[in-house]
Amino acid sequence: MKNKLFIISIISCYALFAQDSVAKGTLKKSSDKGYFPCMTLGATYIEKWEEFSGTCGKVPDMLINISPNGTASLSDCEKKTIDGCTTTGTNCKTDVGNGVIIDRSFMTQMSSDGKTGNSFEMVQWTFSGKLYCHSIYKTTFIRVPK
Repeated sequence: MKNKLFIISIISCYALFAQDSVAKGTLKKSSDKGYFPCMTLGATYIEKWEEFSGTCGKVPDMLINISPNGTASLSDCEKKTIDGCTTTGTNCKTDVGNGVIIDRSFMTQMSSDGKTGNSFEMVQWTFSGKLYCHSIYKTTFIRVPK
């Protein structure tokens, strides 16, 4: 139970890091306005997570703020591809400190009008080099009206 509470705390911290970094525009940009080119610049999205399988558990809904210059990368990916409104990333690693590494791969499809999107995420957490959990999630993006 202690480890489960710790992982939930880390997930919440990661969510706050992602929101804060995107909002400040401090994350990397690609040449086509970010990793998710069909998201609306300057918009806020609700991202809802649903676990399909695995051992990591529930991830809280997140608010994702897309900065006016379009920076929306959440981690460094070994390989990224953008095809229209579909973005894929593989072997995306985020070091959240204290020996915790989040490794994920994803495929995100946004609508061409930027109002909604879906993503499949394969996530695995390691603590000091040892696998802690792995899960597959479906996420849904919904743009918040201004």
